Amino acid sequence: MSIVVFATDSAAGAAALDWAMDHRADGEHLHVVLSRSDVPSRPGHASWARTDEFTATLQARAIEYSTYRGDDDPADRALRLVEDTDARLLVVGIRKRTATAKMILGSNAHHLLGDATCPVVCVKP
Repeated sequence: MSIVVFATDSAAGAAALDWAMDHRADGEHLHVVLSRSDVPSRPGHASWARTDEFTATLQARAIEYSTYRGDDDPADRALRLVEDTDARLLVVGIRKRTATAKMILGSNAHHLLGDATCPVVCVKP
């Protein structure tokens, strides 16, 4: 079995990764989809600033993992991994959004919640 983690370049992404590391079964593989923040106004929106930090955290804890960049459609990449790996869980970091932001920007978390074929754990930072 495995867990798929949708980790945005944000505190919510870090919280999702931490939760998955703390709640995985011994020897369980983590498939981590790295995604840039979906908040265009954030300075890190166009960067992969936390990728090295996330990778170092996984290596320090000696966890079996694979990372994937979600360049085009990160939510779809995560959903394909859920199917391909027969994941037991999908872990997603979430944050509070205004009603306007929800309407205009869309949400990867909303897409993942609606379309995942396994249980989804939503984690707040």
